[in-house]
Amino acid sequence: MKIWELNVYCENGPAYSILGEEDVFKAELIAWQEYQRRDIQEAQEAQASFSSEYIDTEGFEVRTVEGFSHSLGRHPVVLGYRFNEVRGMTIMRIG
Repeated sequence: MKIWELNVYCENGPAYSILGEEDVFKAELIAWQEYQRRDIQEAQEAQASFSSEYIDTEGFEVRTVEGFSHSLGRHPVVLGYRFNEVRGMTIMRIG
């Protein structure tokens, strides 16, 4: 089995890392990129209409990704985060 690592970088510095399957991590990365695209578009539309009350409500739901820890035992773990807190994501093959 090939092992992949997902890194989630959140605002104010926290970064989270989890090991798991490529397909799951790629799907999560695509979902975050789509969220970013929609959020930017909606913010631009709100600015164009002089709406100063734009609030991103979609990004507040908690996303969960199942995988394994970095420890030797590779214990099952669940990573939880919110799209609105994410500033970047990376995935890479590590084994």
